[in-house]
Amino acid sequence: MEKVPTIPAGETGNIVFNFEPSDLGILLSKVVLTSPITGDYIYPLIGEGTRPTAKGPFVVQAGSSTPVNFVNPFEDEKTFNYVVDSDAFFLKSSSESIKPKKVVKIFVNMQPMRNLDAAAQKYGVTAKLVVSVDNPDPDDVKWVYYIRGEP
Repeated sequence: MEKVPTIPAGETGNIVFNFEPSDLGILLSKVVLTSPITGDYIYPLIGEGTRPTAKGPFVVQAGSSTPVNFVNPFEDEKTFNYVVDSDAFFLKSSSESIKPKKVVKIFVNMQPMRNLDAAAQKYGVTAKLVVSVDNPDPDDVKWVYYIRGEP
């Protein structure tokens, strides 16, 4: 936890909190503000870790790639699996071990125009990139990123 700067007596200050849950459900914590004259002020912090919402669309041109940023929200290193649900797109890797709180770029590549069917060449194509923890539990958290490929 970062230290908060001192706020002189009689002045107003702001304290900013970033909530980055590493688990689902209600999470409890507290913040303690200390005054040498009046003592400690204890404030409860209550947050709720929810399942991730889908993001995107991330646009990629035929024959090129686009990066999708993903962060391991957990407190320990985990292996994540990557799947894209359309043959019009491909990934360099289908899994990766990521250290806690580290951000990685997942590059989604789109096939060249000549490899796409006539409808995709004319209108483009959509897909989903799904990121999941390498664990057989079907209730595990999944991150969904919408991909839009353009000719």
